[in-house]
Amino acid sequence: MPKYRVRRFDIINYLVKNLNLKSYLEIGVNGGWTYDQIDIEYKECCDPVVHPDFDPQRLNYHMNSDEAFSEIRRLGKKFDIVFIDGFHEKNQVFRDIINSLEILNENGVIVTHDCSPPNQLSADIRKSGNCYQAIVKLKISRPEITLCVVNTDLGCGIISGSVESKGAKFSDNSKINEIIEQNRDLFLDDTLEFSWGFFDSRREDLINRIEVKDLDDWLTNNFNLQDCVGIMEYATGPENGLMQVR
Repeated sequence: MPKYRVRRFDIINYLVKNLNLKSYLEIGVNGGWTYDQIDIEYKECCDPVVHPDFDPQRLNYHMNSDEAFSEIRRLGKKFDIVFIDGFHEKNQVFRDIINSLEILNENGVIVTHDCSPPNQLSADIRKSGNCYQAIVKLKISRPEITLCVVNTDLGCGIISGSVESKGAKFSDNSKINEIIEQNRDLFLDDTLEFSWGFFDSRREDLINRIEVKDLDDWLTNNFNLQDCVGIMEYATGPENGLMQVR
């Protein structure tokens, strides 16, 4: 299994602290390995399957994510942060992102897992899947949305629909526009089918991938923070090595 020092729940807790977030929804709680690490005032979770490692009484929405979002809207609930780690298929992930945007509080954020698998084998639907194609589709169809993918733990996407993207260093769409123009046949409709090789050779531009060391600058730049608690303060791996992740 891959090893990372900064993991998905480190990034979530980092955002919770720096953006003063109070409520959390997790799509695809599985065994609770991420859910139980999140330090926030209020949280809920969804999964159509009860994992043997997770107490079913803790499962707020025992249903698929489409049904859960419908129920959340019916109840009039809103959340500050949504973590998406459910069915790793591009169309489902895209729907989960769009649905999450609709139930976010102002200045809320979405975190998505498995957005930058290291190789084609990892992009199998039984592993990271093709979530990365949902991120590309979002970046093309909703250019006003601020997003990046942090290059750790199979790619952790951070998405905000209420914060205007700022700064060419971290939010430049000119390169992706150039890619679209050069490959117009791939972007004619919503199918958005492209090969692994096409993505792999252009991933920095297609998903706005940044390194962990750049995350503090990205956050302060896009969210107008005067300062922030650095991401390495939240790294749960040991100082002299990397920790195993599930």
